[in-house]
Amino acid sequence: MTAIRIAVIGGGLGGCTLANGLLKHPHIEFDVFEGSSAFKEQGLAVGLATNAQSALKKIGSDVHQSLEAAGGVATASTRIIMELLKPVPKHQLHVDKKLERIEQGAELLTLHFADGSTAQYHAVVGSDGIHSTVRKTVLADHPDAIEPFFTGFWDVRTAVPIEVAKDAKIVDPANPSETGWVGDGGFILHQFINNGELVGCIAAAAADESYDGTQWRNPVTKEKLAKALGDRGEFGESMIKILLDQPEPFAFSQYESAKAPTYSKGPVCLMGDAAHAMTPWQGSGAGTSIEDAMTLEFLLGKVTSPSQIPAAFRAYDEIRRPRTQKVVESSREVGAAFCGKDREMGVDVQKLSAGLQRKWDHIWSLDMDQHLADTSAAFERFKDKA
Repeated sequence: MTAIRIAVIGGGLGGCTLANGLLKHPHIEFDVFEGSSAFKEQGLAVGLATNAQSALKKIGSDVHQSLEAAGGVATASTRIIMELLKPVPKHQLHVDKKLERIEQGAELLTLHFADGSTAQYHAVVGSDGIHSTVRKTVLADHPDAIEPFFTGFWDVRTAVPIEVAKDAKIVDPANPSETGWVGDGGFILHQFINNGELVGCIAAAAADESYDGTQWRNPVTKEKLAKALGDRGEFGESMIKILLDQPEPFAFSQYESAKAPTYSKGPVCLMGDAAHAMTPWQGSGAGTSIEDAMTLEFLLGKVTSPSQIPAAFRAYDEIRRPRTQKVVESSREVGAAFCGKDREMGVDVQKLSAGLQRKWDHIWSLDMDQHLADTSAAFERFKDKA
């Protein structure tokens, strides 16, 4: 069988999960290119729900064990990435390799990097985040869908040792559950991370007219947080104090991807935030990226020649795009509800309980066996057409 060369652009959770999964396919030769100086994921931590855990199991038991080794289902993302990359040969992992453009040749794609170097591959998987360079190639014919947009929410986040959170009386170590408080305009969340070593603290709010959504982050003050969150008593004051106890406290603007008409173009495709960056309200960005990795690993394992890659990527697009874009939309809707801005529910407890109760069902209940069966059928159909 002809060796198939794959370039994975981006060393975040999705790209590293895919890299780990591709190890079991000897006909696939791959390299992972990360533009920054280290393999890492943006954000405080990742929480992997049942769908993500099922996808990891489908990729392989060793991959699922990486989650346990990293510290459980709510874990600092860099820990998971380090576990995923342990079995990947070091010569296949490249940092400080920022992609500038992709040049299409007769048989190979030439990657041009900012340091002046080039490399050639049969296919490229863009896992390079919300500012994706690969997205510009895939959506070159759809320029209005390339750039992300501000969703109208912002958040402030930090992580502190469990003892700090305990002393501030914002958590009860005897009840280590993730807890959120819905409010009129703002939302507060805390979660236990790394098997309870840390507590993640987050305050989020709907932006008012004074917030500059054109900036990815804005300085935040005690007054701004207090105004956004309202009167939360001693608990709210303690949370604000912890959030501001950082060298540079910032409010991060929540952006999401424009709705893409496709996730693939020939032998190039998008995954994770490069395809469907979403707000964090349903905690599903990491999980859907892992599902993407599962689907791509499955398809690339079936590909027997470079000529079949476009068919594989079209199948991936057909199966993954509707699901992930639905999650993008539902996440934004949950954000409005959590901030008391849903027109129907407001801050009515009974309406919120009824309205939010089933909001995660379409995310958590995915049948992975059927998902992959549908993927396989789509691949065979596109392959036959080719």
